[in-house]
Amino acid sequence: MTHRTRHTQTTALLGSLSGSSLDRLHTLADTLVDSLWGDLYTPHGPVPKDDLWRSCHANMGNTLRALNGAGPPSAVLL
Repeated sequence: MTHRTRHTQTTALLGSLSGSSLDRLHTLADTLVDSLWGDLYTPHGPVPKDDLWRSCHANMGNTLRALNGAGPPSAVLL
């Protein structure tokens, strides 16, 4: 298998996985916030739960769109 073939297959796989993940972005954000809440974050700080959710949702969305080819590649590096 050539390097170009592996790259093409990897790109297609990332596109497929990120696309299906984008379809479930709200649920993924819920799951991430639920796993962080009570451990790193509490009702007393450092941020309200809805702010944490919006941040997680936006960051995951930007990263998934970049992996899907619909956003700037630099979003993956943030």
